[in-house]
Amino acid sequence: MAPSKEKIEDERSMKLRLVAFAATFLYGVLFVVVSPFVSILFHGSFEIDIHASQLLLTMFLWYFGVFYFMKKFN
Repeated sequence: MAPSKEKIEDERSMKLRLVAFAATFLYGVLFVVVSPFVSILFHGSFEIDIHASQLLLTMFLWYFGVFYFMKKFN
């Protein structure tokens, strides 16, 4: 669970949080699927060198970015 609590938790913030989680999950899946193909194009091998902790950290940062952007501009 993401440790960002708002002062007022209402339906809007819960919806924004859900959409941010969905966007983060989609980002993670697309990154894992597309990375090997990009690696083939630029390095000639199908292997990618990313660990699970790196993927989770980027997804966590992506979540906060998406949530902040949606909260600010929505």
